[in-house]
Amino acid sequence: HAQQTMILHGEAVACGIAFALLVSFELGERCDYAQSVYDALPIKGQRLRTLLGNLPAADLWQQVMHFVCHDKKSIDARRWILLANGKPSPIPQQVDAKTLYHCWQRLLAL
Repeated sequence: HAQQTMILHGEAVACGIAFALLVSFELGERCDYAQSVYDALPIKGQRLRTLLGNLPAADLWQQVMHFVCHDKKSIDARRWILLANGKPSPIPQQVDAKTLYHCWQRLLAL
């Protein structure tokens, strides 16, 4: 039988916030508190990879996107709440798949 991944809801939310910050930076946004967010992540890098099953980054990304697409708050997997002038924008932004995947690789390396 499949092994269940034990990532707490709050840990997943924290990773999602860090991911949104990485995407925001990739698109040219900057904020002063980002490093403290990364430092405070409860799971990151290799520990995140291990908890998700130690698969290649591309396979993990497919799994994550499956869950994102089926989340009750998800409208479109490529529309994200990102920063605008250092604050979360209320308007979801369209982000291309290449940028999203690049930021995923960066999150796994934190």
